[in-house]
Amino acid sequence: MSPENYPRRRDGSEYYSKRKKPFIKDPLSGAERYARDKDGNQLYPNSEKPFARNKHNEEYYARDVQGNEWYPLQHGKSVIIQDTNGRFYLAKRSDGRERYPRDAKGNEYYLQKDGKPLLLRKEMENITWHETAKGIN
Repeated sequence: MSPENYPRRRDGSEYYSKRKKPFIKDPLSGAERYARDKDGNQLYPNSEKPFARNKHNEEYYARDVQGNEWYPLQHGKSVIIQDTNGRFYLAKRSDGRERYPRDAKGNEYYLQKDGKPLLLRKEMENITWHETAKGIN
């Protein structure tokens, strides 16, 4: 039996079939995988549940060809992975730095816990501030 593949367009990009479950499983790892565009960037499906699951059954973000994770959008706003314990997982750049989600206007925003913003950290514990269309906040 041959491995299941996404259907392909003429340009080589993969797409999600409307008749099947959104994700196919990699036969070697057992993890669900995202479809890819012609350049190799992973793509999210148009669905209420946009995240694929790894071999540990944990949701994970799609990546571009440089290895940067990116957020899917629903109603113009970033969708964030949250585990069953309520912990948020932010998308990361290829260098490991976390990136803030964006609102419908394209502004980065802080996640809140107990009414207090959760700040991102870089190496050396420098704070990374979020950015808005007007600059850094």
